Amino acid sequence: APMVPIHSINVAIGPEAKHQSDWLLNWHETPNQLGQIESMAYVVENHHLDSAFDKALKANQFFENLTIIKKTISAFEDKADKASIYDDEGQNYHMRLVVACDGARSVMRDLAGIKPKEEITNQKAIITNLTLETDHDFRACQRFLETGPIALMPLDGKMASLVWSTSEAEADRLITLDDDDFAQEVTTAFGLEF
Repeated sequence: APMVPIHSINVAIGPEAKHQSDWLLNWHETPNQLGQIESMAYVVENHHLDSAFDKALKANQFFENLTIIKKTISAFEDKADKASIYDDEGQNYHMRLVVACDGARSVMRDLAGIKPKEEITNQKAIITNLTLETDHDFRACQRFLETGPIALMPLDGKMASLVWSTSEAEADRLITLDDDDFAQEVTTAFGLEF
C-alpha cells in the first residue's frame, strides 16, 4: 500500500523500564460516530511520493511549462528576472523560477551562494526497514536514548521503518553487524514492547 496510516504514537524516555510499560506519552485517535478510526498521519515511502508527484505534475495543465532536471548541475546564473542553469553535459536551461530539491549537501544552494546554518551533532542516522514479529497495529513509537532517538514507523504488513540516530562511532559499529546481531541491538535499545 502506498500510504500506511498511523493511529497512535507512543513515546518513552531512556532505556526500557523493566516489568512495566514505560510509554510515558501516548497519542491516539478515538473512533468516530461510526466506530471508524481516522488516521492522525500517514507513512509514505519515498518512491511512492516521487511517483505521485511526477504523475500530479504531468496531469496538471498549470505545469505544462515545467522542466524537471534530474542531472548534475555544474553552473547557475541569476540575472534580473531570469535564471540559467547548466548541467554537466553542457545543456543550459533558462527560467524565471528554480526550485532545487537536491538534498542536504545541495549543489544548487552552493552555486546560488546561499550559506546554510549548520550544527555539528556528531551523530549519524541508521535508516532501514524491519520485519516485526508482531503486528504494529498502525502504531508509531519513539524512544529518546542518551545517544539519540530511535523510532519505528508502521509500513505495510508486519514491516516497520526504523530511524535510529546515535553517535557516529556507535552507528559505524552497528552497520557492520549481521542481521541477527543488528536485530538484537534494536531490541535491546528499543525494548521488547512495541
